Amino acid sequence: AEPAMASVLNQTQCYFFWQLIKRLFRYCCRRGARDYFQIMRPVEKKAILRNANLIFKPGNSYIVLGPPGCGKTTLLRVIGGVAHQEYTILTGNPIKNKSHISGQITYNGLSPVGPFKTDEMCLENVVSYVEQLDYHEPLLTVRETFEFARQCRCGVDTNVIGTSGGGGTTTTAETGELLGNNKNNKMSENMTIDGLGLSHVADTYVGNAAVRGVSGGQRRRVTVGEMMQGQNPVACADEISTGLDSASTYDMIRSIVFFARAAGTTRIVSLLQPGPETFALFDETVILSKGLVIYAGPISKVIEYFEDLGYTKPITEDVADFLQGVSTPDGAKMMDPLIRPDGHLTSEEFAQHWNDSFFGNCINEELESDLPTKWTVSDSPQGDAENPTAESTPLPERMKIRYQNSGYASMKLIYNRFFTIWKRNRVFIITKLIENVRIGASLGALLARAAT
Repeated sequence: AEPAMASVLNQTQCYFFWQLIKRLFRYCCRRGARDYFQIMRPVEKKAILRNANLIFKPGNSYIVLGPPGCGKTTLLRVIGGVAHQEYTILTGNPIKNKSHISGQITYNGLSPVGPFKTDEMCLENVVSYVEQLDYHEPLLTVRETFEFARQCRCGVDTNVIGTSGGGGTTTTAETGELLGNNKNNKMSENMTIDGLGLSHVADTYVGNAAVRGVSGGQRRRVTVGEMMQGQNPVACADEISTGLDSASTYDMIRSIVFFARAAGTTRIVSLLQPGPETFALFDETVILSKGLVIYAGPISKVIEYFEDLGYTKPITEDVADFLQGVSTPDGAKMMDPLIRPDGHLTSEEFAQHWNDSFFGNCINEELESDLPTKWTVSDSPQGDAENPTAESTPLPERMKIRYQNSGYASMKLIYNRFFTIWKRNRVFIITKLIENVRIGASLGALLARAAT
């Protein structure tokens, strides 16, 4: 707390330094006491996802469906590596009343967390995560937003040929490879703009509530395209159809699926009530109910699977609506009492039927078997010694490096972006100019009067 009255003592630097030490000591004591009580106090655990055994293959696109509160966002956040865990200072164990993850998640044989953690792999360069909300700089154009994201994820364009970052000279092969990568990244950026239907607004401000720019649906597509820069092997998109109509959602999903198949990448998307045309674009679907997986397999077999369980899709409903409501209490209306005389299944019974089904057994067998191809790194416990017959591929270098640019290149990139935004904020510049002129004139008048 600030002193009630200024004095010679409480205005010295030593006094402020002593107050800072006391505040730090109190904070550490409170943090240690909180960790102690977290260890001793019993807390009821709530599992958001349970027994989620899934496999996502390259070149395929997956749609995650389920009623609200089933765990779709949590599943995508766990795969995307943004589900943070908090640990206590005293023991290093997860805090009881905070979220934590159990089990193992592997990306082509390597795990970023758990007992077989691979420190060499940077998860941010492997998985992209698209959030539900849009966060953009309103005074940058769509093309500049994509350009900045591409240069951050893939590295700045190298215009100086014949020199490297270390001061030496590069060979002709290295120069050609560097130019080829920059050209491919630039081409990928242009294809993303065209594929998302943003070519006619590429030079328009992104905008927000205060700055006029692109529409809300176009801004949503900018968010998706921004996170797709860099062509990460895996991308998770959470409710990306927010603010879009059916036609815009279909065009955007079609571009995402096309790029995934062409590049051999994996795309996992959750949508709320997608149209039948949009739903048919995906290869497989994952259906959740109360944190349990009740189906994971091809879209072409999902109706047949639930018909075998005694649930028939009404003629007046779309496939996606039927799948989202089959595990809810409304699913009892879709049940055939002749096939299911015991009544409507619960979420646990749905999950048990799926685990015992052909698709569930296939996934469990694939999880227990060795991967046909896997990434390898030096001194990794998941290397070739564990599976000598597997085809090993070295982990790409760009997935080992967290930042693709040097410190100087990053500073220059951010400075240019800030200077561009500052120049375009005319209201701020004019306001500051008027303010400084008035302050200077006032001080000048006071000094002139004092001099006379």
